[in-house]
Amino acid sequence: MEESHITHYEHCLARHYDWMIGDPEQYMLKMMDFFSVHQVESRKDDHALDLGAGNGLQSIPLANLGYKVVAVDTSAKMLKQLKQRDGYSDRIICVQADMVQFLERRSNQVALIICMGDSLAYLPSFDALDRFFSGCFNKLLAGGRVVITCREYTSPVKGDQRFIPIRAEEDQLMTVFLEYELHHVKITDQIYTYKDGSWNFQVGSYYKLRLTCSKLIECATMHCLQVLHCKVANGMVEFIATKPG
Repeated sequence: MEESHITHYEHCLARHYDWMIGDPEQYMLKMMDFFSVHQVESRKDDHALDLGAGNGLQSIPLANLGYKVVAVDTSAKMLKQLKQRDGYSDRIICVQADMVQFLERRSNQVALIICMGDSLAYLPSFDALDRFFSGCFNKLLAGGRVVITCREYTSPVKGDQRFIPIRAEEDQLMTVFLEYELHHVKITDQIYTYKDGSWNFQVGSYYKLRLTCSKLIECATMHCLQVLHCKVANGMVEFIATKPG
């Protein structure tokens, strides 16, 4: 069944997300390490946007670093999980919204914008990516930074490599199937859960944008952002840019 990623999260993926990650607490410690390595530090009460915040695995580490965080996501269920997570505090404000539309609203500028995991790939087109970077430039204070991580989809996988095991336990397992198109990858999540003596099967398909370092650099520089860092590590693009000033 093909659906939007928004519908897929609400109907299926949100309830499995922490399980899919494995150990959310360990994941947040890795985020703290990532922010430390890349010198994402807050002066007292700097403001940050976490776009595609999900259930808070980056928002809470940012709040722990001293930021006041606006966590933006389209999924009500994921934001509800954020509010219920240990470490949630009044330093985090949750907003259910499309991240590009949120960037284009008139509001105060911020010192930091992050879009991590693979949230940026949910944009529908490269036109939307262009609007994203335009919004980042307008929303950042001079000297502010945008930090992005996203999966690198440059080289299409073929044959059996299109089937990717995510996690498996006695009563639950998940695989993903990839189908490459010119500018997008069609993602099909397959989740099996065992309960009351029988297996339940859930499946959902949606699209992600094929993002690369070169495309992010091109769009960022077009909107007058200075690229500080862009590389692929463990299959993920790491990208950091700043607004000069």
